Amino acid sequence: MKKIFLISDNRDDSNWGCRATSAALTDIIKKSISNQDVEFDTVGLKDIHFYQPYYHFKNIPLFDRIYNFYPGHSNVRWKKNIKRLLAVIFSPLFKPFFYKDSVPHKATEVNTFVKLVKNKKILQKEVNAIMNADLVICNGEGSVYADERKGKYNLFLLYIAKTLFNKKVYMINHMFDPKSNDLIELSKFYYPHFDEIVFRDELSLKYFNDLNLNLKVSFLPDAAFIYHSSKSAFITEISIHNKGYLDVFSGNKNYWENVDLSKDFVIIGGSSRLTKPGLPKGYNPILSFQLLIDELQRKGIQVVLSEPCLGDNFMRLLSSKNQLPILPVETPTQMAIDIMSLSKCYISGRYHPMILTMVSGTPVVAFTSNSHKTRSLQDFMGFENEPNFAVEYLDTEYVKVAEYVEYLISVEPVLRPKIKKKVDNIQKSILDFYSNILT
Repeated sequence: MKKIFLISDNRDDSNWGCRATSAALTDIIKKSISNQDVEFDTVGLKDIHFYQPYYHFKNIPLFDRIYNFYPGHSNVRWKKNIKRLLAVIFSPLFKPFFYKDSVPHKATEVNTFVKLVKNKKILQKEVNAIMNADLVICNGEGSVYADERKGKYNLFLLYIAKTLFNKKVYMINHMFDPKSNDLIELSKFYYPHFDEIVFRDELSLKYFNDLNLNLKVSFLPDAAFIYHSSKSAFITEISIHNKGYLDVFSGNKNYWENVDLSKDFVIIGGSSRLTKPGLPKGYNPILSFQLLIDELQRKGIQVVLSEPCLGDNFMRLLSSKNQLPILPVETPTQMAIDIMSLSKCYISGRYHPMILTMVSGTPVVAFTSNSHKTRSLQDFMGFENEPNFAVEYLDTEYVKVAEYVEYLISVEPVLRPKIKKKVDNIQKSILDFYSNILT
C-alpha cells in the first residue's frame, strides 16, 4: 500500500478546473503506481485559501490580566474559549499582536513557524498526514502567484515534510507567477529542498528560471489534458435527442429548447480576471457580456452560456435575461467536455475549461485571466499569433471578439484535427512522465 498525502486536492470545489485537474491527477498517480494500491490523504482549497489563526497572548499584560481573572481560568477548555472570545473582540484592532496566520508570509518568519510546528502549535492535521505518508505531492496549479496565501501554505507544507520528516516531496502541475517580494523570497528559500518540480506551462518555467536558482526542473502540460470527449454518436443521442439530460439544475429548464445543438453554436464563459481588483472604474460584466451576446446573435450565431466557477455567477443572470441555456458550475466534468465538443468554439478566460474544450479539438477564443495562463496556453498550443482579448475592456472590444468568433467558425473544420492531434501527443507525454517519476 502506497500512502500519499496530496496537497491541494480540489475534487469537491465549486470550480470545473479544480475538480477536473485534481481528479485527473489522482487518476494519473494511481495508474503510475500500478504495482501497488494507493491510499490518499488530502487537503483542499477550503483549508488552503483561508486564514488559519493561532493565538498567542505572551507579553500582552492586558489580555493576561483579563484571562487570569476569568472565573473558569483553571479549566483548560474555558481557557481556550476565552482566548477565542478575546481574539474575536479585539482582532480588528490588535490582530498584528496576537492573531496570526499559521503559515509564514515572509522568508524571515520560516524558522519561527517551524518551531511552532515542532511544538504542536499549528498545522497538526497536516503534520499527521505528512507523518503517515510515503510521498507528499502538491498539485501546484493556480497557487504560487501574485501574493496568494494558498501558495505560501503549499510551499510551507512541502518544506516541513522534507526538512522535518525527510519525505519525498513533489511539486507538480505547477503554475508560478509571484508578484510580491515576499513570495519571491519565500520561493528562493523553499524550492531548493524539493525532490521534483514540474511546471505546467512554459511561462511559469521561464518566470521560475528568472530566479536563477539553477535547479533541475521539468515542464509538462496540465493534467487536465488527459480527458477525452465521448464518441460523437453517443453525445448526439443523449444531448440533442434528450434535452432532459442537460437540465443540470432547475433554473436551466426549457432553455435548451431555444438552441438547436445539431447546428452551429458557441459557448461563452467568464474569466478569473473579473474576480480580481484593478478593473476599470464602473466595469459591469453583465453589460459587457450582453453586448457580446447581442453581437453574436446579430450575426446569426447560436449562444450557450457557461459558469465554470462561482466567480462567473453573473452568467446565470444573463441566462435568465436572454432565456439562453447554461452549463452551470454543478455540471459534471465529462458532461461539460462532451457538450463543448459539439460547439464550434469556446470563448473564455478560464484556463482549465479551455483545456477541457481542446481535448476534443474544439478551438477557443481567449480572454485575459488573473495571470499569464491563458496567453501561455495559446502559445503552447500553437496559437501564439492569435489575440488574447482583454476581458476588462469587452464593452469596447466585443465587436472584434465576435468577428474573431466568426472567423474561427469558418476555419474550425481545419483547426479541429490539428488541435486533437496535438492533444493526443500531450496525453501520451503526461502518462509516460509520471510513470517514470512515481514508480
